[in-house]
Amino acid sequence: MKGISDMPTVVKRGTRYLARVRKQGFAPVSRTFTKRADARTWGRRVEADMEAGRWVERPQEVPTLSVAIGEYRLRVAVHLKGSRDYGYSFKELEVSSLAARPVD
Repeated sequence: MKGISDMPTVVKRGTRYLARVRKQGFAPVSRTFTKRADARTWGRRVEADMEAGRWVERPQEVPTLSVAIGEYRLRVAVHLKGSRDYGYSFKELEVSSLAARPVD
């Protein structure tokens, strides 16, 4: 019996292409590209690496609530009306016991 998929899947999403590789015994892997050819090449390479035993899954880094709040303050909150008032609430959250918990 073959694995889950015998070829990588490439799907058009708007103006970009999503390459998805699903192989039995491995977690699904996906990545987005601007060119369809790049997506197909990447998918084939990942699948070949999985079959050859060269594929190493890298765990995603999950930010803590404190890090997520800090990013939000820098990128979004500074543009909001009343951003100074939000800052007080953010400070309370950043020092709470929840701040060290992962966001996932």
